[in-house]
Amino acid sequence: MSLPAKNTLEDIVASALESLGFSVKVDYKLVSTSGTEIEVDVWGEKAVGDTTFIAYASCKDWDNEVNVSVVREEFGRIHKMIPKPKLCILVAPKFAENAKKEAEDNGFVVIEVEEKTSDANIERIYRRIYEKLNQLFSAAAHQVVARPSEKVKWKDEIKPLTEYIKEKVEEKPKPDIHEIVRSRIEYIRRFKGR
Repeated sequence: MSLPAKNTLEDIVASALESLGFSVKVDYKLVSTSGTEIEVDVWGEKAVGDTTFIAYASCKDWDNEVNVSVVREEFGRIHKMIPKPKLCILVAPKFAENAKKEAEDNGFVVIEVEEKTSDANIERIYRRIYEKLNQLFSAAAHQVVARPSEKVKWKDEIKPLTEYIKEKVEEKPKPDIHEIVRSRIEYIRRFKGR
């Protein structure tokens, strides 16, 4: 488990990525293309074959909705990162419509959690984030397997393989959400005096 984040939303996102097999760092510092330091909320890495898949998440646990200027700032931040993440996630209780559209148009995965984090809603927010990311990765895996190949003409052999993989993804035991979130929050409270 990584060190605790500055806020609970970062910890929830980190826990969701960890549950999906990522090695995660919170409040992680990178060196930018210009040599300056960039701090990122959540940085996840996962070995996929001979490459490392990198996910970056920016967490805005704000009372106000995220506006388009914040999205543009995040877009600029990503262009300065070394290495560049393959997946960029923006998580907040609420986004202005134009901000959400601009983020999605620029390749971000937008997750609206509908409420600021509190002790009462940690599990609900974790579930929203985990389900959105799990759905994203499951759909991507399905598309890769289901995409017809130029070299393979045996459609009847590909379909059962696709169904088998889909079943295995769905059979994977779900992590104990309560325990993951509780232990992470307890860790934060103990070491950060919350």
